[in-house]
Amino acid sequence: MTQKINATTADVLVAFQTRPGVDSDSIINAGEATIKGTTTKIKPQGKGYYGLKMEADTTVTASVVTMQLLGTDYMVCYQEKDELETAPDGVFAITNWKMPGSKTKLDGTQRRLQMLGYYGGQVDKKKGKGTEYGVLGFQADNKLRTDGDPGAKTRKKLDDIVEKKNKSGSIYISRRTLVRFDWAPSSKNPKLYHGWPKKRAPMVDDRGFVKVKSAGIDLHGPVVSVERKALFRVKVIREFVAEDATLVASSDDTNLVEIKSRMPLPKAEKFILEMESKDPGRKPKATSVKIKYKRGNTETEIGSLQVIVMPRKYLKVQVHYITVKDSTGSSITPAGTPENSTNKAHTKALAKYRREFGMAKVLARHILRHYGIFLHFLRDASKTVTLSKAGRLSEVGNDLRPEFTTTINAIAASDTSIKKKLNVLVFNQIEDALGECWDACDSSWPNGVVMMKDAEGVLRTAWVMAHEIGHFVTWANCISSTDWVHADDDPNSNNKKTDLWTVAKLMYSWAQHNRPYNLGFRYKRSGGKVTIRNLPSDPTDNEAYNARVWMSKGSRTYCK
Repeated sequence: MTQKINATTADVLVAFQTRPGVDSDSIINAGEATIKGTTTKIKPQGKGYYGLKMEADTTVTASVVTMQLLGTDYMVCYQEKDELETAPDGVFAITNWKMPGSKTKLDGTQRRLQMLGYYGGQVDKKKGKGTEYGVLGFQADNKLRTDGDPGAKTRKKLDDIVEKKNKSGSIYISRRTLVRFDWAPSSKNPKLYHGWPKKRAPMVDDRGFVKVKSAGIDLHGPVVSVERKALFRVKVIREFVAEDATLVASSDDTNLVEIKSRMPLPKAEKFILEMESKDPGRKPKATSVKIKYKRGNTETEIGSLQVIVMPRKYLKVQVHYITVKDSTGSSITPAGTPENSTNKAHTKALAKYRREFGMAKVLARHILRHYGIFLHFLRDASKTVTLSKAGRLSEVGNDLRPEFTTTINAIAASDTSIKKKLNVLVFNQIEDALGECWDACDSSWPNGVVMMKDAEGVLRTAWVMAHEIGHFVTWANCISSTDWVHADDDPNSNNKKTDLWTVAKLMYSWAQHNRPYNLGFRYKRSGGKVTIRNLPSDPTDNEAYNARVWMSKGSRTYCK
């Protein structure tokens, strides 16, 4: 059919953005667009809105035109009815809805999230990962509980914004974000989405996009935190820009972050962006790394990642393998073998235990190093102590502290430097726990971490170790009360305990990490998220934020 295009009167409005939402500063003005197969040009209106006038076909429910911009063909569809989408695979489809549909139904929620740029998938009435992440991003940006559930409050806020802030006259604006950033577990395979913690692969925090002030730094998502003077990488995903479009990357502050990847960037849907951090000085600093579309000598920003560079604080850590003897003389090592056994199987089991725990130490260091905490492990030590049960740290009156104190005192008798380091005590078993921490928030308790090697494997052992050391540097405890020692101890967080982005956070309690889908870095589901920004709407989001607080103050204590 014949399409009539007019740049001044439009019934379709499209906005390409560096991040989702209705902030006009994120809109991309990429110059004139072209209607494919014609010489017709579309000039951007205002800050960068592309308007099309489309003549409906009486024989179909929607009219379609292909717009060329940013080296990409966009199939723009004007759909009068609130039907589901059926765009062909491999096509960048933009549906401009005449009506968003019922706000109480899932397809209506998907349309509204899609209009605002939070959801890049099709309207299909399926609550998949993309829909849930879209809901979570919208909630984080609008001071709503980030539970991933489009409940009544979320639906009302979503509808209010779409109706009051996302229209021009009677026309709804269709917004699309073009690139996104993710964790890059492999330096060579950008398609890989799971793996173990890596020295050069920080986790990307993409829970929200609005600007907030976090430990004195102005940030908007997505954000990544890295240690100083380090090579690091992230994955860049062309979410709504063609693979053959020429992209380049630049840093706003090359004295803080330098781009190491060759330009132009790889022409692939997913690729690795290599960077190097510099020395920020004594306090954390941040800059933006921008992805740009390049045509000739013209570069247009299409996405950005905020990078926080952390100064490094060394934490001396010594692992003590504790063999526990009981009153009968039975003596069990952390590996569960009898002490001083000459049995070959027992000898191999003990060697394997120490080898795997050594691997966990390395992984725990990788988890924490990106937030400025560098674990300097001293030589491992061993100690035999007499407690109530062989091989086990047991409660005395529902309290592990008495036997922990006995163990610490036994070590201190021959180690005068015990108070100058963090001591990790490794037992074969701990009553009702994977690990415990006695930290500097309560000076009456001895400093230290007690844990066991997790039966689920090396990765979760590392996760538990990083979690307990996180307590020591007050990433979760001392938030608002010393009784809240985990993020999910906040009484307002009950509805967040199944949230893909929060249930797997480092400082959630062992019961949450014990769930079968939270064992690692995306081996089951999302795994291993650590929050970086301090969002006013989320009182349990302050793991790495706390690290920046005491670094910014130049404090040597681990308490706020």
